[in-house]
Amino acid sequence: MSHEMGAQHRLLKRQLRNFPEIPSMNADGKVGGLIIFSEDITSRKHAEEELRIASAAFQSSVTA
Repeated sequence: MSHEMGAQHRLLKRQLRNFPEIPSMNADGKVGGLIIFSEDITSRKHAEEELRIASAAFQSSVTA
């Protein structure tokens, strides 16, 4: 499971973060805990948005 969240830091610009959750199994094969880490996905999300805009512009120029 994974969660995405935006956050604003007082000294930094807005960041988008991904929080994957990985179960930690104990010796019995049962979930003994949960490993959660944070990944900065701001650049990836900006690139995805730029691709959406470029694709829309291309599609409108092809159909016009």
